[in-house]
Amino acid sequence: MSARLFARIACIVVLGMAFLGVSFQTRAAQATSKGEQLVLDPKIHVALAPGEAKKYTIASTLYLPTQRTDTVIVTYHGSTYGQYYWNFPYKPGTYSFVDAMTRAGYAVLNMDRIGDGASSHPASDLVTVQSDSYTLHQVVQDLRSGVIDGSVFSKVVLAAHSLGGYISWYAAAMYPADFNGVIETGAVHHNSISRDDTAIPLFYPATADPKFASSGLDSGYYTSKPGIRSQMYYHQPFGPKVAALDEQLKQTVVLNELEQGIALATDHTSNMIHVPVLSVLGQFDFFACASDGMNCSSAATIKQAEAPFYAPDACLQTYDLANAGHDINLAPNAEQWYSTATTWIENFVEHHQSGCGIRSQSMPLTQISTSTIPGTPASNCCYDTAIVDDGKYYLADNDRAGIDVIRDGKQSAYQGII
Repeated sequence: MSARLFARIACIVVLGMAFLGVSFQTRAAQATSKGEQLVLDPKIHVALAPGEAKKYTIASTLYLPTQRTDTVIVTYHGSTYGQYYWNFPYKPGTYSFVDAMTRAGYAVLNMDRIGDGASSHPASDLVTVQSDSYTLHQVVQDLRSGVIDGSVFSKVVLAAHSLGGYISWYAAAMYPADFNGVIETGAVHHNSISRDDTAIPLFYPATADPKFASSGLDSGYYTSKPGIRSQMYYHQPFGPKVAALDEQLKQTVVLNELEQGIALATDHTSNMIHVPVLSVLGQFDFFACASDGMNCSSAATIKQAEAPFYAPDACLQTYDLANAGHDINLAPNAEQWYSTATTWIENFVEHHQSGCGIRSQSMPLTQISTSTIPGTPASNCCYDTAIVDDGKYYLADNDRAGIDVIRDGKQSAYQGII
């Protein structure tokens, strides 16, 4: 089927989807560096919590390869970024993850997280790890049910970066049936405290920035100060045009969302991910690769550091992008990790590897058996457990006030998640 005919059929399907809570704009099939792709712009209506009205929208762009696929990659950007991080509008053959994945035959839903880009900006105290994860869950359910483009995607891969990666640990644990694989970039459990301390003063309230001065955002929304992104996000050599365009396109982050996300790096929520995981890090990632962080010299050292934070059936694979900083998509050699990602999807998502993703309870949490946690009230609803070096962790409701990550039944490692 030609891309032009595919586009005509898709437009008819889109008209039939309007009443299902997804509004669309369509574009003609557009050229990539190799071939064409169909592009849709669905605005997906979501609630921030179960039982609430779907009064917020997630702005997204759905890129479809010319040949139909049942595998879709959902992108999830980091702080002060948006969709543009995954489809950088400069030299797409070098800097566009979207372009590389559609050329490889995969669909990509490139989205702005809630509170970012063209998505709704709720009051900042409503933008949390739990609302992030629940909105992402609704997006995935729409993809799996055929609401977004009229066809069912049976395989969903999450590609997350930085803060988006931290949030994805919780989202993949809390909604275990959502993803068939997770790609983490720039999201590890051994960040440098000294580098984090250096980065904190480089942000300020968004309304103090000329770009967002008249945005009406409340004081919980922050952004990077002008001209400082190269200190955190890139490693030499990087293109000056890339840096200038990144500054022009920069977005915001919610402060409490960032704090909650970083907190997830200190517990073992990610041990409760039971699908294959690929973790990718730049060799000179500002936040991780330091004397008080981790050894980023090779994929092997990254895997050695990160393996204790993943279950055996996550079948953790790692990749170290040489001479790259935190923003690996903006590195001149980004296409190297794009190639690794397509190979990994083919090997671990399209084809099952023995021992990977075998946990029988990979289903919605309400269907997982109950358990009693020592040191807490009896008859807790326990959704998952992880035994690690410093004890046993439970993903459970130990107080009937919300699902928490609980360590040894003695304390909540991360409270009030949902």
